[in-house]
Order: sequence, then structure tokens, then C-alpha cells
Amino acid sequence: MSIFGRIAEELASRESNRDDPGEDIYPPLVRPDGEPLPPIGPKNKKGSGIPVQELPRIINRCGIQGINCYPSEPTDQCHKDAVFISLNGALRGRGKHLSFERALQEILHHFKKYCPHQTRSFGFITDEWAAKQFDEWRFYIEEIVRSGVSMETYLVAPRMVSRINWP
Repeated sequence: MSIFGRIAEELASRESNRDDPGEDIYPPLVRPDGEPLPPIGPKNKKGSGIPVQELPRIINRCGIQGINCYPSEPTDQCHKDAVFISLNGALRGRGKHLSFERALQEILHHFKKYCPHQTRSFGFITDEWAAKQFDEWRFYIEEIVRSGVSMETYLVAPRMVSRINWP
């Protein structure tokens, strides 16, 4: 399994709920007659999930050294590998996580501005697929891949990982 696949598996293996019950983000679902529906899967609670500051530690636990990680603390080093993580669902914890579109913007900035011609492979790991934003940024991502950079994309959820083949 690739380094990006290992990171995606590690993220997906994390529990989306903590011992602290927190506050439900979504109200309970009810039938038209007003009777509550049984819950589907684990509840997403505010503050549960993976905090931004935990992302570099998760990558280190996968045995990966020397990788640019977004989001994380800025660094002036460019590595041959980079990972861009966008968590906005059940796996999202505290901190400034990247939205789907912001992650795509960071990919472009990394390759065109921060580390041109230095990073040779990258992973994009997200827990949502925003088709409209994807279509708006697709050309730029495909241009990076056409330049010889390899890319892997993963859609993650608690205990689930799917590889997306594009471009």
C-alpha cells in the first residue's frame, strides 16, 4: 500500500466520537408522524474527530518522514511527497481544517508557488466530494499530473476508505 493509502487508512480508523458526548450537530430525524427515526451510524459531535494538530502525528505513526502536510504548521522545507487533507464530516476535529476547495487551492499553490519542481507525488484525502469545486479546479490539478507528478486521491469515512482514480 502506498504512503497516501496508509495515511487514509489511519485517518479512517480513528473514531469519530469521543468519551465526551458533546453537542449534536444535527437534530434527530423524525418520521412525518413525529416519531423519531433510529440513528444511522455514529453521531457526529462538535469537537469530536481528528484535530488539525494531530495530523502530523498520525503521519509519523504511519512511519512516514519527510512529507509536506496540509494543513499543519508552515515549514520552509519542500519534500518529494505532499499530502493534502480535507476533513469536514464525522472525522473533522478542532482546528482549521481545509475545505474541499481550499485543499485544491493549496495543491496548486504548493506546486506552482511554494515547491515547484521539488514534490514528485501527492495525496489528496477528503471526507467529502464537492463536484462543483472539483470541476472548477480539475484543469489545474490535471496540469500538475501531466507535468510528471503522481497523484492519489482517497475518500474516507469512519472505518471506510475508497480510492478515487482521477485524473
